Amino acid sequence: MAVSGLANPLSFRKALFLSGVAAMLLGCGPSERPAQEAAARPPDTPKLVVAADLLKQTELALLNEGRRVAVGDEFREALEVFRPGRRVKAFELRDLPASLGPEFAPRGWETDSEGFGLVVYGERVAAAVRTVSGRSESEMMDAAEAYGRLYRRLQPVEVAGQTSRYWFFESGNQRLMVCGARTHKGNWTVTLAVGLNPVMDALRMSPARAKEDALRAARAK
Repeated sequence: MAVSGLANPLSFRKALFLSGVAAMLLGCGPSERPAQEAAARPPDTPKLVVAADLLKQTELALLNEGRRVAVGDEFREALEVFRPGRRVKAFELRDLPASLGPEFAPRGWETDSEGFGLVVYGERVAAAVRTVSGRSESEMMDAAEAYGRLYRRLQPVEVAGQTSRYWFFESGNQRLMVCGARTHKGNWTVTLAVGLNPVMDALRMSPARAKEDALRAARAK
């Protein structure tokens, strides 16, 4: 399976949002967790993001049809890589989670069936998130395996829960996450994200937060 195109799990067409971009950018755990819970936590604002961090390139990136979105990309160029369908009404993303400070800005879009969000620092991408729901478990696994092959030199951290699975790849000060969360309908929502580690931490996209989400889901059963 090629790493491009709609037939590939890396080209997604369905989004999970609890409350606009604030939900899309707050990790990939059980979808039933209220967005207010995350918003009520004390802000964990990244302190290490400076222009130099955004210019340190790694191999990590989100891929679509042979194009890539990576940390440090100019945000307008990144938005050209993942665009909504021409016949679909898209809404601009306007909010960020409370865990991010005022120096960050949201960019991106969402529709009833897909979404792509950016955390922007200045004019550069500090984190990018792509989500899709309504996929089968095999499609979710295909996505994880595709990135696993691409970054085979990196040893991923895998977290598995009753209703979710996570894979984390790290290189330098950057992290890429692949997450699958099973919905109440029995299908899967898949989230792909890449970003600077402190920004990903603030978005709850880390192995530690994944373990917390998996444990919370297990206790809820």
